[in-house]
Amino acid sequence: MDWKKYLLIAAATFLILFSGIVTVLLFQANKVEADKEKGNSVNSESNVTTESGQGNVNISVTNNIQNIVSGESKATIENKVKNDLEDKEATIDNSIENKTENEASVTINNAIENLLKGQVNGTTNNNITNNILSSNKAELANNILNDLDLNVDVNVSNEVNTNGKKESSNNDNGDTNDNGNNKEDNGKEENDGKETNGNEENKEKTSYLWGIDSASETTQDFLACVRDNFGNPRVIARYLGTNEGVSHGLTADQVDLIHSNEADILLIYNGFTDATGYDK
Repeated sequence: MDWKKYLLIAAATFLILFSGIVTVLLFQANKVEADKEKGNSVNSESNVTTESGQGNVNISVTNNIQNIVSGESKATIENKVKNDLEDKEATIDNSIENKTENEASVTINNAIENLLKGQVNGTTNNNITNNILSSNKAELANNILNDLDLNVDVNVSNEVNTNGKKESSNNDNGDTNDNGNNKEDNGKEENDGKETNGNEENKEKTSYLWGIDSASETTQDFLACVRDNFGNPRVIARYLGTNEGVSHGLTADQVDLIHSNEADILLIYNGFTDATGYDK
């Protein structure tokens, strides 16, 4: 067999192998596209870490995370921001924003950590915003940790906002009968010969009141500190009597101050010195 025959055999073999490889690649690409169309489940994880060594250097940190989930997606989102700074002039801005729309179902975990050590001066602003505009289930967890060393001089601002979807009222439909009157006629309708309210079941909305438990004296500065870091408490738990080295008792002036800040008082009895044992 001469060299021309060998060349033709080699060329034919190469073409067969090349065609097989192209066929396999096209099949895999089509399979990936098909898998994308089958499901709409999303797992998203965002991690931002800022670390610095020692050294008196100015540093400005801006962390901005945004997630938008729409359609009929089912998403699990993990947002983690960590700033570990030591001996810095620091300006830190952490911002996390999540938005859901349409029929999306989401589980969102937001976590911000600021670990400031040594001689750190500056400002730290933490902002978490959740705009839940979808009609399906949403689970949220917001965690902010500011770990400040003894020598740290930093102004800290924490803000967490969660906005839910506004439900439309029953009167928005505007359905009328032939006479132009509202079908439910003052919220009532005929049902088996009996008049019942238009809403057969008035679902009770669950409400939450949050507050604080303090053994310290309640002052304007104390309330301002609570308000700046956590918000306005609706309830303030205070101890009735003064136990030296343990708790400060509530006074009439402090009662007036708490009420002027639109908070209620939860009284705690502490007229004892030994609470050891079940019988005490």
